[in-house]
Amino acid sequence: MGKTLTVINADEAASQSRPVVFPVKWEGQPKILGINPGSVNKDRLPIPPLGILYVAAYARKHGFGQWRIIDNDVIEDNRPVKDFADQMAWADIVALTGTTAQCKQAMEIAAKAKSMGKLVLYGGPHATPAWRETLLRSKVDVVVRGEGEVTFLELLQALESGRNLHEVDGLAFRDANGIPVKTKTRHRNFVLDDIPFPARDLVPTERYGDQPLVRFSTDECYAHLMMTRGCTDKCEFCNTPHNWGGPAWRSADNLFSEMMEIYGTYGIKYFHFQDDVFTVNQEVVRSLCYKLIEVRLRKQAPIRFEWSCLVRPDQVNRELLWLMKLAGCVQIEVGVESGSEELLSVVRKRYTKSIIRQAFEDAKWASIRTYAFFIVGLPGETLETWRQSVEFAKELKPNSSVWTVLTPYPGTEIYNKIMRGEEKRVEIVDPDWTNWRYKNPVIRSGEFGPEDLMRLRDQANLEVNGPGYHGAYRLEA
Repeated sequence: MGKTLTVINADEAASQSRPVVFPVKWEGQPKILGINPGSVNKDRLPIPPLGILYVAAYARKHGFGQWRIIDNDVIEDNRPVKDFADQMAWADIVALTGTTAQCKQAMEIAAKAKSMGKLVLYGGPHATPAWRETLLRSKVDVVVRGEGEVTFLELLQALESGRNLHEVDGLAFRDANGIPVKTKTRHRNFVLDDIPFPARDLVPTERYGDQPLVRFSTDECYAHLMMTRGCTDKCEFCNTPHNWGGPAWRSADNLFSEMMEIYGTYGIKYFHFQDDVFTVNQEVVRSLCYKLIEVRLRKQAPIRFEWSCLVRPDQVNRELLWLMKLAGCVQIEVGVESGSEELLSVVRKRYTKSIIRQAFEDAKWASIRTYAFFIVGLPGETLETWRQSVEFAKELKPNSSVWTVLTPYPGTEIYNKIMRGEEKRVEIVDPDWTNWRYKNPVIRSGEFGPEDLMRLRDQANLEVNGPGYHGAYRLEA
């Protein structure tokens, strides 16, 4: 028999007299279709949707086992929403995820799913900070805010039992008057080893790493992992502090077990860690390195893993980098952002050029490739600060550098300051997120308009990387 769920206003107890009702029509276990929407970016990286794969794994562990996943951002290659009508017809729940660049199609999918009578849920790095606007502008029923595993599970349990969603932390939905409201923020999960490995069996894992990377010694497939969640710092252009908060990490045993499982299942020996701050807990990193060195040196069936990661320059040193090299680390990626000490301070990087310089010197000493990120258009950017960035990049001599134009995504402190009128140096010229593309500036920064910023970005890329630069991927023979 079908169920009817009563949802209570999360802001005012008085609203309990005017409940919101979702018709829940499934029998037994709900059938859940997870969708990673297509992105408006055309040169997106082939990264699996680890967030929703973690959510699916956690839900399956607790008895909700009927799942399908569509990755329209990579595997399906941004097919039109109508192509997935049959899959949506199968489902009781359509669960969306994604970044701001994916929100346009997420809204299209939500509209289609609602027209088919489905319950639509939405989580991830865009929906979390933009929960109110999402509920106002789309057909999404419930937003899962922040860390999703436990919140999603409790939501499913509430749907089954008819428990008020007001009692489930980490949600947002419309009240009886159609006004977006949210429940209490969920307490962070700092015991990451309790979360099962991502449900990689729901997607064709081997297809994500089928574009060979220059950093690895082979053209074989690679996979993506995460050891940590969150960050020690609050850089103003990053939404990690809002979406995650401070850092939490897995144990070395847990992470090594996942690497071995991926190797045993798919034969993959090459990995990139998606963490914002891989080396935040150096004790765990050292423990992992010892395990990787041991498996490299064993007499029977040695395994030579290769891997890359993102680090803060103030969280590495020569000894640690040398140990990482022995364990198979082939590249570190560093957010340099600017060659101006003033701009580094403005965006709260909390490290200086001398610290950055030392990290690059230590990586080269350890024979580890370096990959540097720079941002054009930070608050206070001038031709002089831009030139300082270009000259600093030339001094560092990274193996590769990536130059982007500042995009103040929802959830970043820069975005919040602009919305509050506190940041006068940066103006958003196109407030419609659905138009925001990775390489299409949507801001005016000081005297530079969008076209100026793009020219500065392209010129920096040319000067630092050279005219023959082809990015992170190997050229086809």
